[in-house]
Amino acid sequence: VSRWVVEHTQTCPDNIDQLILLATPNHGSDLTRPGLSGPTIHVKNVRVNPVRIGELAGGVAEGLNLAIRDLRPGSTVLQRLHDLPRNPAVSYAIILGDSSIVDPVLLSLSQQLLVQWQNNPIAFTVVQQLASFEGQMDELLSGRGDGVVSLASGRLDGVSDVTILPMRHSDVGREHKPVFQEIQREVRRRLAVSG
Repeated sequence: VSRWVVEHTQTCPDNIDQLILLATPNHGSDLTRPGLSGPTIHVKNVRVNPVRIGELAGGVAEGLNLAIRDLRPGSTVLQRLHDLPRNPAVSYAIILGDSSIVDPVLLSLSQQLLVQWQNNPIAFTVVQQLASFEGQMDELLSGRGDGVVSLASGRLDGVSDVTILPMRHSDVGREHKPVFQEIQREVRRRLAVSG
């Protein structure tokens, strides 16, 4: 939403001179592909007087489904957004994380295990699924993503101010996480330069 406002120069307020993107899937996330993001959420309308809780829940579910669709790589929303040039009056900064849930070393081991366990159908199937991550879904690989956003998806053409921190996507906004202090430091540093 923030890029949409900033990059539509006719609607961008004059008082915006900086945009700091934190763990933003600028090119979408493979985790939103059908089958990976889970089934479409359906909530029946349950009427409770005086407030219509069911309609509210249905509206929330519909909004989540739209958000998931819009964040799929190649979606219409992302294509339209990428057709817009960076706003030359705005300084861009991107902060991304590279601490995900799957260690790439585990993937390299999975290739060896495939050979060793080729005669054990259950073990082979499990390791085969793990090996299928290689070259796909960088969001889930430490060093390549934060568990939701891959480093490649977070980058934007024309933006050179990119900082990579040892954080998971879920660390953003969690004050008790040690990396939270680093996130704050990076944001404050950019605000000090701008302000």
